[in-house]
Amino acid sequence: MSVSEQEKRTVKYRLLTAVLNAQIGRIVPEGAVINTKQFSCFFSTLSPLYRTSFLPAAVIEEGRCGVSHTQYATRLRRGVYLIHKEALQAHARLLKEEEVAYVVDILEEADDAPALI
Repeated sequence: MSVSEQEKRTVKYRLLTAVLNAQIGRIVPEGAVINTKQFSCFFSTLSPLYRTSFLPAAVIEEGRCGVSHTQYATRLRRGVYLIHKEALQAHARLLKEEEVAYVVDILEEADDAPALI
C-alpha cells in the first residue's frame, strides 16, 4: 500500500499501524502506551481540536470490559493511554490479510495458545 493510500485511511487505522511499526508509542505486555504529545506530533496535519479529542474518545466506557471498533484504549493518567492488546492483535490480523508489512509481532503469543482438540 502506497503512502498516499495509507493517508486516506482512518486515523485509527493509521495510529494502530504506526504502533505496530514502532513509529509511535511503546509496546508493553498489555498493549501499547501512547501519550497525547506523541499523538499530536505524529498527526500534526490534523486539526488541533481533533488531535486533543481523539484518544479520549477511544477510551472504553466505565463498566465495560471489552474493546470495540471505536473504544479500544484505557486512560492511565492525564495525557497517557493504553491501547489494548486485543485491538492491536485485531489490527495485525487485518494488516496480514491486506499484506501490509509491520514490525511488531503482536500475534506471536496468540498463535502459541494451545489448540483445543
